[in-house]
Amino acid sequence: VEYQSGTIEYDDTSYSINVSTKNSYGITEQSTGSSYYSIIDQDNIKLGEIFVDSPDGTVQLKETSLKRSGNSYVGYFQAIDGYPTTSWADYLNHYVEITDSNDADEDGVPDLTDPVDPFLATVGSDLGSGWRLMNWFGTYYPFSTGWTFHLDHGWIYSQSSSIDSFWFWHHTYNWCWTNQSAYPWVWFHDDQTWKYHFKTTAKWVTLNP
Repeated sequence: VEYQSGTIEYDDTSYSINVSTKNSYGITEQSTGSSYYSIIDQDNIKLGEIFVDSPDGTVQLKETSLKRSGNSYVGYFQAIDGYPTTSWADYLNHYVEITDSNDADEDGVPDLTDPVDPFLATVGSDLGSGWRLMNWFGTYYPFSTGWTFHLDHGWIYSQSSSIDSFWFWHHTYNWCWTNQSAYPWVWFHDDQTWKYHFKTTAKWVTLNP
């Protein structure tokens, strides 16, 4: 039974692997590849089909799902071509185990599948009962989905990660942009213009900023 160990790196949508093993001559051989992945829930991830390049050739592994067990994710890849040197397809099962020891919030769930709180849920002051206040942006109620109910603007959706460049989708005006320096000036993308929000009248007014 051949065993390979190595690292997996991931961002929001893709993952890459770099694993190694020693051959019968004691020489270390590397296998690498990259593909997409998705989080099904806190206990399950889906890894997309991946072509792994190794000294013996390219192995094609079919899409698979892994299940969490503690801080590891385990399951099986089916290799469409398990032995690239042969002229036929070898449908072999490859056991895979990914361990993620990172647990920044110490909730028992590795960071790989731990939901990340939306930006608006982490900034400003906690007013209690879910409501928050950001001095320059006002009072709002953020949800884990990225949707936020704003007392002045109604429903907005944002996945921005910085007040320096804050894009949000408004239920009436579509995509808008502002930041701490510009607000209450807001850029309305569809209209290609700046508008000023008068809090006392709850009106948007187009002016020359």
